[in-house]
This record gives sequence, structure tokens and C-alpha cells, in this order.
Amino acid sequence: MGATTPNLEVFAGWPLANWWFRSVIKSTDPACGLYRDTSEPAQLIIVGPNSVGSLTKAGKLDVTVYPNPVSGSDVFVKADHPIAGILQSKVIDKLGRVLYGAPLDLSKNKTVPVSIAQLPAGIYTLQLTDAEGNTQSINFTRQ
Repeated sequence: MGATTPNLEVFAGWPLANWWFRSVIKSTDPACGLYRDTSEPAQLIIVGPNSVGSLTKAGKLDVTVYPNPVSGSDVFVKADHPIAGILQSKVIDKLGRVLYGAPLDLSKNKTVPVSIAQLPAGIYTLQLTDAEGNTQSINFTRQ
């Protein structure tokens, strides 16, 4: 990546949380010596909510996702009050691939199931976007 400082900032999202990485260091400059070395593995820690999340827009939108971990075939999106408009949902795997998406209507029902029956066990992200483009990503684990 061309880093020349002792610290390297990596801009990564939830799909890479808790993965293990190694740093590969190599030199092709004869003045420095030709070498290649690989570091010990280090875990990428991303701090933030990982079980329950909220999407808030001036106090008008408050959404919770539960249960976590999920042992059944549905994860539930719950609003504290009906939300006007449709939320777009996407289920994303650890590699950042969008597996599927669906519109969620929380204007009449305060709780809406999102089917995850087709997902194998693993860590996923449920990304919710409202009509104004506000986005919240919430991790959940499928057992």
C-alpha cells in the first residue's frame, strides 16, 4: 500500500471486523537489501455496535434489529413508532457482497421479519436505508 510510517490506517467496515491479517514487508531496493518478511497475524477490531443498532433522524426514526445471534429463520426489524416511507434493506456477507435486498414497510407494523433462512451460519450485516438516504448497518450472527 506504500505506507512509510509506523502506523497504517485501514478504512474497513463491519464486514472485515474480527478478521485476522498479516503485513507483508518487502524491499526491492539494492541499497536497502533485498528481503521479504511477513508479520505475525493481527486481528482487525472495529469499535461500534454489534448486536443492536438504531437509525435516528432527528428523533423520528428509531429502528432496532434483533435477536443476535439468530438461531431461527428470521431477524426482526422493530420501530418504536410507525415510520412513514419504505426502508430499503440489504443483507451483506463478510466479503462485502450484497446477498439480497428487500423493501421494509414499517408504516403499519412496528415489527417486520427479514427472512435469513437461506443463509448459512456466519456473520452478516443488515444495512437499512431510509427515503432520505440515511443508512445504518447492523451486524448479526446466524447460528
